[in-house]
Order: sequence, then structure tokens, then C-alpha cells
Amino acid sequence: MTPAFGVLVAATLTCFLAVGAIIVTLPHYVQDRLGGGSTQIGLVVGAFSLAAVCTRPFAGRLGDERGRRLLLTFGPLVMACGVAAFPLADSVAALFVLRAVQGAGEAAFYVGPPRR
Repeated sequence: MTPAFGVLVAATLTCFLAVGAIIVTLPHYVQDRLGGGSTQIGLVVGAFSLAAVCTRPFAGRLGDERGRRLLLTFGPLVMACGVAAFPLADSVAALFVLRAVQGAGEAAFYVGPPRR
């Protein structure tokens, strides 16, 4: 196992943990802090997946043209910036956008590893 592989595994674990920890607390955050209902909770939770699915083809093409390292570096950074801004969200719409940013970062990261 190369050191680069170990870093990739650690980064993947960290990204999965970030997504998993947020998905549990997100409904309470939307309802209690932002005053959203069940529809808004569903939209905010789904924004991540929608953005990830829509971003993957573009991220894959970007990785093919510019290199996979770009995706592996900036994908987690985009995710982290989106998550770090969650407390600044003062509306359900703002949180929806931040979840979409998180999903786009996730898409870039998971498309990033080279094919064998």
C-alpha cells in the first residue's frame, strides 16, 4: 500500500463521515432553527443528491481534461466550505444552496480517483 493510497482512504472516510453526521442532524436543524416543515426538510436533504448527480458528468470531464488531482483536492475543500457555512444560513433556501455546494464537492471528489 502506497502512502498516497492511505491518504485517499482517509479522505474518503472523512467525507463519508461528514455526510453521514450531517444527514442525521439536518432535519432537526431545518425544523428547529430555520422553522421549516417536512417539505423543506425533504428539499434540503435531497439537494445534496440532486447536485451530486448533476455535477458528476462535468466533474468527470474536468478530471479527464485537467487531471484527477484537481478533483481530489478541491472536491473536499468545496464540501468543507459548504458545511462550514451551514451556521450562516438564515433561511431554508440558503441551506438548500449550501447543501447543493456540498453535493457538488462530493461529486468531484468521488469522480476524482483514476480508473485502473
